[in-house]
Amino acid sequence: MYVAFGGVVQMDTSINDFYSFNEFYMDNGAMYIHNSTGWFPGLKNTLCPKSTQLFFKYGTSTFRSEINFGNLVLDAADVSSIDLGGKVEHIQGDFEIRKTGKDLSGIFFSGNSTLNIHGSFIQMGGLFFGASSGNLTCSVDQDFILKGGEFYDSKWIRIKQL
Repeated sequence: MYVAFGGVVQMDTSINDFYSFNEFYMDNGAMYIHNSTGWFPGLKNTLCPKSTQLFFKYGTSTFRSEINFGNLVLDAADVSSIDLGGKVEHIQGDFEIRKTGKDLSGIFFSGNSTLNIHGSFIQMGGLFFGASSGNLTCSVDQDFILKGGEFYDSKWIRIKQL
């Protein structure tokens, strides 16, 4: 599957036992919308740095360590907390958190994890809990922007928005 600049692909069906595409290539300016709790669709993924992967839903098997995301956007209104430790490691563009579910649902990283963001970290809502056990080493090449939501560091100490 090749998604060119300006193209949009939306996955509404959960994939739980096979991959939809052997190869999934997203050009800069392309968008993928994930609206299920299943796997990310490609067996082999090439996501250009200025492509966008938007998640309205996700589940425990959605994210895999071998995927280098372009711009990763989490905008999930109705999901449970998720452990991204060892699953989301490289983001070539921006990492934007809009919503991470209802009430106290959020994202966290277990074990000794690394998160490399080559763009900006932008949080507008939701909960970012940092490391639940072990250490999270987070590298942000551009800006750290906290506009809303709650951000906790590795000891789950709340960083307040100014």
